[in-house]
Amino acid sequence: YRQLRARQRRERSRLRALEATSEAVRRFWRDYLVGRDGTFGMELVTETRSFRELMKRQVAALELTGEHVVVDLGSGIGSFSRMIAAESSPAAAPRVVEVDFVRDALSRSKSLTLPILAGRRSWIAADLAPSEGSAALPLRAAFADAALLSLVLNYVRDPSQLLRSARDVLRPGGVLVVSALRKDADTSRICVDGVLELREGRALAAFGEEGEAAAAEALGSFINDAGRLLDLEEQGVFQFWDASELGGLLAEAGFEVSEILPAFGEPPQAWLAVARRRAEND
Repeated sequence: YRQLRARQRRERSRLRALEATSEAVRRFWRDYLVGRDGTFGMELVTETRSFRELMKRQVAALELTGEHVVVDLGSGIGSFSRMIAAESSPAAAPRVVEVDFVRDALSRSKSLTLPILAGRRSWIAADLAPSEGSAALPLRAAFADAALLSLVLNYVRDPSQLLRSARDVLRPGGVLVVSALRKDADTSRICVDGVLELREGRALAAFGEEGEAAAAEALGSFINDAGRLLDLEEQGVFQFWDASELGGLLAEAGFEVSEILPAFGEPPQAWLAVARRRAEND
């Protein structure tokens, strides 16, 4: 933890001069998702036990079949598609539309070899929360049966707008699964626990001997970027909610909330919400 905080202070000094432009934000998320050297980035989180368990719960909550179309909003490097491929049979695999504004992350996702989803995936580069006057998400209205917002809602400039966009792409009755960090989340602990897990053997199991060495080299830069996230959290750039607040956001956006449960680590650092788009006449 002390190491993370020290790196955080150094990162704060390095990045203080960067203006909060969309390009600066895009560069930050690019580094965080795919790594500054392009080797390992978000994989250093997605391969940890707590993240895999969260994603497994999200996949189960979506109740997908081979007839469904599901939109992954904030898809990153394709972790959801990987879990779908691991948890589904060929007959039950849905069509997956991955949407993210970091093109390098989408490219990494495209490089995944997922035979079960062959021909059943598509990728769209788009800003998840465009500024006023900008184009909305380039997705057809009411075309999807389900949508996922996995650990992304806290980090967009307008969470309510993103939830409305998710509602618009869903057919009436379509299911939305959201994971969002809770108000008292200790994201530094999530990062530290994940790094320890990787160093104690998970990296070898996930990436093999050659990948383990590359992952070890990438950990320093990733911790720096995690420190930047902590810095932005402390500045109030991101938004965090308790369960009732998250439920209120979903209701205001046109969803009927089924459940909101604690998730992601021990103790839980996030909420997992399951909701459905209300019918037009509700």
